[in-house]
Amino acid sequence: MIVRLRAPETLDQLKAALAADRRLSVNVHTTLDYYMSGTGGRVEAIRVVANVIAAIMAVGAFFGSLNVSYTTV
Repeated sequence: MIVRLRAPETLDQLKAALAADRRLSVNVHTTLDYYMSGTGGRVEAIRVVANVIAAIMAVGAFFGSLNVSYTTV
């Protein structure tokens, strides 16, 4: 169930009210927390791949500048 609150500060009140009712077994999450729980692993994998590509590009840039320096001299 998606609930739109009038103010973000009322989230704690909603959690307390739902936890007080023993008939319900619910987990209360913000939208951001909900989507990050499902995509957290993918985001980390993309970050690792991006860091590897950045490292390869940095090494290539170093050797490219080294080659230009030797050519200039």
